[in-house]
Amino acid sequence: MFGCTAGGTDRIYISAKGDVQPCEFLNTSFGNIADEEFEVIYKRMSKVFEIPQTCIACEKYAKDIRKAYLDNHLKTLPLDEELTQKIYANMDCNHPTKLYEKIEKEMV
Repeated sequence: MFGCTAGGTDRIYISAKGDVQPCEFLNTSFGNIADEEFEVIYKRMSKVFEIPQTCIACEKYAKDIRKAYLDNHLKTLPLDEELTQKIYANMDCNHPTKLYEKIEKEMV
């Protein structure tokens, strides 16, 4: 009904290391608050997650995240900013949910 609200539409997660993630279940990072201002990172993430997702992003992208982790011989997660951008480059679920479509129509 509400859709996935990761990425600042309703939630974000900042790891103990300072990585800004769209959600605690998405092992991707849009930057680290030790390296740059939160507002800059949040703006970058908001471009990817403009509205609540019609898919559950952690389920949809789990295989892609794991593949990037293995292919790049990583030792820790989340994925860095560069790999994160590759994961979401072709995101295909940034459409409003039926609930938000209804709300938008009623507001006009």
